[in-house]
Amino acid sequence: MEEWEIDLAQLDIRNVIVHGTYGTVYRGAYGSRDVVVKILDWGEDGIATAAETAALWASFQQEVAVWHKLDHPNIPKFVGASMGTSNLKIPVKNTSNDSHNSPPSRACCVIVEFVPGGTTLKNFLIRNRRNKLAFKVVIQLALDLSKG
Repeated sequence: MEEWEIDLAQLDIRNVIVHGTYGTVYRGAYGSRDVVVKILDWGEDGIATAAETAALWASFQQEVAVWHKLDHPNIPKFVGASMGTSNLKIPVKNTSNDSHNSPPSRACCVIVEFVPGGTTLKNFLIRNRRNKLAFKVVIQLALDLSKG
């Protein structure tokens, strides 16, 4: 077992934040911590080739290897990860009972701390898409982005 592997029994996946090309991001809890769970899935849909799947696995392993050692105030804290599991309990959409979907057998997940307001920049840009931003605002956004 790798030092960054988590105990899936402590993971409670609650609701979808966003769906992406290679997986879904959920909000949840790990023990008493409020977390974001990024569940990645590749290759079992019959579309990805074996080479593509292998490249994605290598990329995932590299991401975890770097992220678990990273400690920066502007980057969400890495909690842990799990590779190639089917033990995740993913809530079924629009049900009031305790039903869960089973992830594909090769699902991988990365768990990081939840950071409130994580889409603040995106929301700001959407609200102001028709407005020309002041030079000072553009510079401040660039400085903030460069800090992480």
